[in-house]
Amino acid sequence: MPDIYTVYPTAKKLIPNGSIDLLNEPIKVALLNGYTFDPAHDYFNDVSAYEISPTGTYAAGGTELITGKVIDLDAADEEGYFDAANLLVGSGMTATFQQIILYKSTGIAGTSPLIGCLTLEAPQVLANQGYALNFNTDGIMRFL
Repeated sequence: MPDIYTVYPTAKKLIPNGSIDLLNEPIKVALLNGYTFDPAHDYFNDVSAYEISPTGTYAAGGTELITGKVIDLDAADEEGYFDAANLLVGSGMTATFQQIILYKSTGIAGTSPLIGCLTLEAPQVLANQGYALNFNTDGIMRFL
């Protein structure tokens, strides 16, 4: 089974109406283990019980996408896309995870809307290292 990225229904509503500003608000990635995507999940508190324990430089709540955030149009297929620079998530981590959650951080889990869930093909087992998150060359998310 290949990696699967799924956008949460809440994000499909909140991005177009401006409640999630992908370029100007803190967008974070969090590492989870044992989670199964559920379209009924809306906010980070719905998934936070599956987040890996803080380890190395990885802190509870994950890592912010800091550079290279862009929304643009792919002229070849006339689809819009959101992308960001690849990211090293943590360092010195000892953990196992299989899901990566993208969400808007408000600083409060119960008001931080979920954007997407990347379920990796296999669990990632880290031993005193970071995780290189390399986004798809087509972007993190496409808009039709």
